Amino acid sequence: MNLNFQRLVTAAAALSLSVLIVACGAHSNDSSTETFTIYQDAPKMSLLDLGAPGNSLGDVYHFSAALHCIWSC
Repeated sequence: MNLNFQRLVTAAAALSLSVLIVACGAHSNDSSTETFTIYQDAPKMSLLDLGAPGNSLGDVYHFSAALHCIWSC
């Protein structure tokens, strides 16, 4: 994925989340009933073996995992 696009998507997600938090907080009278939970699936690991074969300097581990949100006001 293009790095600039990834940064744009991350910034848009952070902005959207901030707006949701502010909007829900502004209309709520009882903050004890609000919950926001984020959890992540188990990561999928992959190794990019650079340099000498096997465990060596320069090897890179990549991971990815889906994030899930639960929001209730």
